Amino acid sequence: MHDVAQEYRLTGSLAGKKVILQLKDVSFIYPDGNKALDNVNLAVYENDRLAIVGHNGCGKTTLAKILCDIYKPTRGSVLRENVRVGMVFQDPDDQLFSATLFDDLAFGPLLMSQGITVTDATLLEAKISTVLDMVGLREYAYKEPHNLSYGQRKRAALATVLTMDPDVLILDEPTDGLDPEHEEVFLDLLSSFKGTLVCISHNLFFLYHLCDRVLVLKNGRVHHDYTIKDLISHPPSLREHGLDFTFRLSCCGDNGGHILQVRTEVPASSEDSPIIYLNNVSYTYPDGSPGLKNVSLVVHKGERIAVVGENGAGKSTLALVLTGIFKPLGDYYIDAEIGLVFQNPMDQLFCTSCWNEVAFGPENMDLARDVVSARVKEALHSVGLDGYENRVPHRLSGGEQKRIAIASILSMKPDVLILDEPTNNLDPDGERQLIEILDSLEQTLIIISHDLCFLSFLCDRAVVMHEGRIIEDVPFEELFRAEFKRAHLHHHHGHHKRCCQAIREIFFGGSVT
Repeated sequence: MHDVAQEYRLTGSLAGKKVILQLKDVSFIYPDGNKALDNVNLAVYENDRLAIVGHNGCGKTTLAKILCDIYKPTRGSVLRENVRVGMVFQDPDDQLFSATLFDDLAFGPLLMSQGITVTDATLLEAKISTVLDMVGLREYAYKEPHNLSYGQRKRAALATVLTMDPDVLILDEPTDGLDPEHEEVFLDLLSSFKGTLVCISHNLFFLYHLCDRVLVLKNGRVHHDYTIKDLISHPPSLREHGLDFTFRLSCCGDNGGHILQVRTEVPASSEDSPIIYLNNVSYTYPDGSPGLKNVSLVVHKGERIAVVGENGAGKSTLALVLTGIFKPLGDYYIDAEIGLVFQNPMDQLFCTSCWNEVAFGPENMDLARDVVSARVKEALHSVGLDGYENRVPHRLSGGEQKRIAIASILSMKPDVLILDEPTNNLDPDGERQLIEILDSLEQTLIIISHDLCFLSFLCDRAVVMHEGRIIEDVPFEELFRAEFKRAHLHHHHGHHKRCCQAIREIFFGGSVT
């Protein structure tokens, strides 16, 4: 199955449906000469539920932007029926730009209306309120979008598209940055969408529940086009395309119970002097929103700490305080060099080449040229990006940008490495590589993530945050002995549990109900 491209056979709900988007012999080449798509042929049908998967950098996002007419193909043609196509970008900040969330939701309908009456304005306000209720952001209607948490901004970005009533909804990595409970909300929203869905994701558990059909890209070409169940049930295809997620199946027993093999190495002795000390530390944003409330935290050298909690719990704010970017109130001292890899890699990538990006830190440490060169090579190698020295960071895939951001921090050899949602945009193969990279480091690690499976391979301690406070500070395995309901840590619930059980049946026998 995995040796040749497969053609999707119209069955079930798509039988007899018309083609509403069609790509014929489409290729796309970026200005730097990188060929992102190569002779792609694709038909998207009315009411299609299409997943697009593949290695980081295989052309998924480029294909999506051609489908919604953001990019024009270098060669080939795109045929469209009279349909309205909306896209939710991988990075929500790419489509949130107004002073308030309400204005962001109003922008698209106003742009399409070419003038608006008082009656139209009333209807638009009602529509915006309805959509904000759908995504659970009604109370933030007049808040600045960039003061929302990353997960809230993801839902806000979806809302800006839904207000325009698209016939085709394209989503690029919709679950990245979402806690498990809000991921469930996203799934419910998309499952109830009446039009055509095209979803790019590495989250096969999410896709299994949402999509019927899957398009697998490899090196810019369509390698497979078949049912999602066919892909899931064929391990060689999963391995070939960096999609082998089977290490995650270890989290499920036969009854759906959690049996993760949690890291059990003994951390540094608590008798050593701490390298990070916070005592009743608080931080308030300029608009008056509380970020941290009376947070106390002690970190010793060599610890590996998971920081978990719902979207908006204060996790990223804590990271910015620890690095000195935010100045809090309270007692604190930090006796370490701290490096932070931001949740959105584009917040820290600004150079014209990957070499310059990774060299920037060491060069500003006044290191000798040969030392800088050695550090750049070592850092690029450690994240699996040998040969990327002359690539432009802004032209890389989201997953590749994440790894370059990590390399740019590793090249400075910090004492403490803080990573904010490091698995965002990474394919399963990339996640396994990142586990190996981080596990080999000597630095103290503080990892912010909703991905408890990923954290279980690396962390021995868990700090649980809720509404700006630390509500628990426990050995990591304690997360699976108690339910932290108020912190939205139900990793093993809802569609994750349903899909995991169904996929286990595909792999290990039995029928899927």
